[in-house]
Amino acid sequence: MDNSTNTKTEVNKEEFFDTIFEKHSAIMLLIEPNTGKIINSNKSAENYYGYNKAKFCSMNIDEINTLPKEAIFEKLKSAISKNLENFEFQHKLSSGEFRNVEVNSSPIDYKGKQILFSIIHDINDHKQVEKKLSDQNTLMTTILEKSPIGFAVNTISDGKAIFVSSKFEEIYGIEIKSINNIDDFYEKVYPDPTYREETRKKITEDMLNNDASKMKWENIPITTITGKKIYVTATNIPVPEQDLMVSTVQDVTGIKLDEEVLKDKLEEIEKMNKLMIGRELEMIRLKDEEKKLKEE
Repeated sequence: MDNSTNTKTEVNKEEFFDTIFEKHSAIMLLIEPNTGKIINSNKSAENYYGYNKAKFCSMNIDEINTLPKEAIFEKLKSAISKNLENFEFQHKLSSGEFRNVEVNSSPIDYKGKQILFSIIHDINDHKQVEKKLSDQNTLMTTILEKSPIGFAVNTISDGKAIFVSSKFEEIYGIEIKSINNIDDFYEKVYPDPTYREETRKKITEDMLNNDASKMKWENIPITTITGKKIYVTATNIPVPEQDLMVSTVQDVTGIKLDEEVLKDKLEEIEKMNKLMIGRELEMIRLKDEEKKLKEE
């Protein structure tokens, strides 16, 4: 086969590539990796960014990118070496609007040169949803962390801890990182083996009944790892469709102690009342006897 046949084949390949490149619905750019110069754009890219081909071919890739030029060239080098081919950028359109995009870049030989063939995907909607969810998660975490009630979330199937608030840690007197599963929780919260098993059995039986009214345990006495004795009210909220259990805990020691003090005072008052009534009755009895003696 002579050289003219080889040259014709190469030309045909480039013509075929140019045809596919121009008409493809995907957003595509050809970029000179050493300078960042845009050397070609397809119709989809021109429609998306709002630049015609002549304008595109007079621009560098950093003109539509919000990253510093040095950072862009680092990514171009990675794409050439094939260390990394997918990138997320924020690109600026001709209208001034910024859009989040994912760029897939691969080195190819084109017209005797090595260039970067880049396909751009608009992921702006996805990133906005992702940010909204992230903001919501941050808000929920902040609320849970600031709440006077302790919160924890674990999987139902294997008891793995997903989230433990600092208040939960504070109330039970345990370190968040030390709670990996339900067994860790029971061992650290109920150091007395007998009481631990009694409590575990009761809570497990209540939960198996799947009765929400039985998933609240009031005035449970516990001994923290520091030896401090407190009373807590705990509630479990199952979310079986997500294999999650939400646990809440509130330190009610102050209320419990106030109740005990009030109970002691009421008992003391009752004793005093009984004593006073007894004395009154005794006085009435003595007066009656005195009256009878005088009548005799």
